[in-house]
Amino acid sequence: MENKVNFITSEKSKPLVLLNLHKYRFIRERKDGMKKWLCTKKTCYASILTNGEYVHETINEHNHTENSKQNIERQVLWEACKRKSNDTICVRPIKIIRTELMGNSHSEIEHRDVRSIRKAMYDKHIQNAFGELISICSDLNIGCLFSDYILNTYVENGCLFPSEIWAQEPSENPHTTNGSESFHRTYNAQFHSSHPSVHVVISILKETQVETCTKIQSVFKGRIKKMENADLIRIKEAMKEYNKYKIHKNIITYLSKMCYLS
Repeated sequence: MENKVNFITSEKSKPLVLLNLHKYRFIRERKDGMKKWLCTKKTCYASILTNGEYVHETINEHNHTENSKQNIERQVLWEACKRKSNDTICVRPIKIIRTELMGNSHSEIEHRDVRSIRKAMYDKHIQNAFGELISICSDLNIGCLFSDYILNTYVENGCLFPSEIWAQEPSENPHTTNGSESFHRTYNAQFHSSHPSVHVVISILKETQVETCTKIQSVFKGRIKKMENADLIRIKEAMKEYNKYKIHKNIITYLSKMCYLS
């Protein structure tokens, strides 16, 4: 009985065949139209002959374990997103990823897979854009406007967000709003008009739900992101300096140390 194969693309944009979680690379096409594919593992000599989308013959057995379903789905998702990003460079990466997640079944994809794919997209464009923006900046002193904004918004009496809201002692469990800020920033960036249609809002909510499901799945599997070792060391140093400040009450020394740790 013939088995149907799936065609995918390698990281080098080479054609691959996927059969029973094993990947095969193209070798040659025979005179009778059959195509021969060899296992991508260099030490494995298992191969197949295909006739169109179906397996005609299997030659030799694999001498290794099959690929995990998660690795296969991650590669398929990455290649699809990579192809879309090359075709439409003006579309946000998260928009492309969510669309692919909605259009295909990726039950094993975790949120860390989404993060890695998103970081890999458009990296060249981002670097070039940053260099261009710096090169055309007419007055770097205008950066002082940012510091004035911080003072007027977060520090002065009667400001919009006083220190009682955001300031706290250094700890290993900081209370931040990074999660909600990230969600709203990403969500708002999906809209290109102040009054989008209901259909657009519903579509974006569905895309957001797909990505959220990957995060929940990662938590269920125990894939909780731990704090980076460098961040943990920095926080412990901040706690140490804060304890010194409580004893000596030297605000200038404390601020200089905290600026160095930031």
